This record gives sequence, C-alpha cells and structure tokens, in this order.
Amino acid sequence: MSLSVIVIPCRNEPSINKNVRIVADYLSNTNIENIRIVVSTGDRETLNNFYSLEHYIVEFHTFGDSLERSILNGFSYALSLGAEKIVVLDADLCHPINKVPDMLALLNNYDMVVGSRYTRGGKYSSTLFRKFVTVSFKTFASLKGSLMSDPMSGFFGIRASILKSIKFKPITWKTCLEIELYHRSHNKQIKIYEMPISFDGERADGLPKSGSKVAIKLLKDLVTY
Repeated sequence: MSLSVIVIPCRNEPSINKNVRIVADYLSNTNIENIRIVVSTGDRETLNNFYSLEHYIVEFHTFGDSLERSILNGFSYALSLGAEKIVVLDADLCHPINKVPDMLALLNNYDMVVGSRYTRGGKYSSTLFRKFVTVSFKTFASLKGSLMSDPMSGFFGIRASILKSIKFKPITWKTCLEIELYHRSHNKQIKIYEMPISFDGERADGLPKSGSKVAIKLLKDLVTY
C-alpha cells in the first residue's frame, strides 16, 4: 500500500501541538490509509516530540531556520520513508484541511495539485497590503513563465517521483512555484491541477508571514531566480 505524507512546516507557531492534533483527528475520520504526518520545524520547543494516533504517526523534527528549508527537508524525510504522495499544509491551519483527501486523490492523475485562491471557485479574504503583495508576486511569476493563477500558494500536493529530479534553488517559502519554473525552464513536462480553495488570510495565532520585509524578499528572490 502506497504511503502518503503530510508535511507541516512550522515557524513561530505557538499552537502547533493543538493544530497537529486537529489535523490528525480529521484524517482519522476519513478513508485515507497509510498516512504519516511530519512536522518540520525550527522551533526548539517541539524538538523530539512524538506521538501515535491510531494508525497515524506524528513526528516532530527540527529542520533549519526557515519555512522553505523546513519544507525541503520535510520532503527529504518523506522520501526516506518511501512516500509516493506528499502534501504541504500550513501549521496555522489557514489552509482547508478538508481538501487534503481530494488533493491526494487528484495526485493519481496529476504530478502536482495546487490549492488556488484565484482559480474559478476559489475565495480569498485578507488585508489590502497582502492582496497587493500577492498580485505583484503573481505578475512577476508570470513574467518568469508561471502559468498558475496562484503562484504564492503554500498548500499543494506532489508526487514524490517529481521531487527526485529537481535541484532546488530555494525561493523563500514558494516551493510549488519553484517546482513549476524548474520544469518549464528545463522543458520538462509537469501536469498541474489548480484546485479551488477558500482561504482566510488572517492568522488566529503565531506571527504574520507577509510583512513588508518578507514581501520585498519574496519579490527579490523571484526577480533574481
């Protein structure tokens, strides 16, 4: 039976233990089998935590000092477990966890499934500044060759086989865009499906992710990619 892994990158998330329990409880009420949750974090307070919930195993690992590095090392660990499908889910639960089963199912037919706020059926509520950052990033991403409606999305699923051929040059936090651009720049085929999601940009806990310094870094990373 194929293994699926949920990678939850985490930084400055005080509610991580509670949120992971919410994810695990939700998954335990679905028909998904053989799945593991890996919390990839740079926060020392989560180091060495481990617990098992029915047939779902939750592991905490400390991987670096950034979300991007946490995602990439989470990928490496998922591959070492023999995962065939990997889903990246924000630790603050802004992403709709009820879409995880659909995302995993769609990976039977697509190389990558991206949760999109801007494809037909998607919804997004946030501040004007964060919307401005998103529109600016989307514009620059399209100039670089992206065809995705929501290149800033951090909620996505991918087949493990796709990751094995990529040499990452990390763009801060926007791993799915880097995967797309890598394939397009190397004339490699990648089948992407954009799944509509409703996204609440306001975080209940933790620190904001899209301040002005982060916005400038995002755009700089993309321009120099």
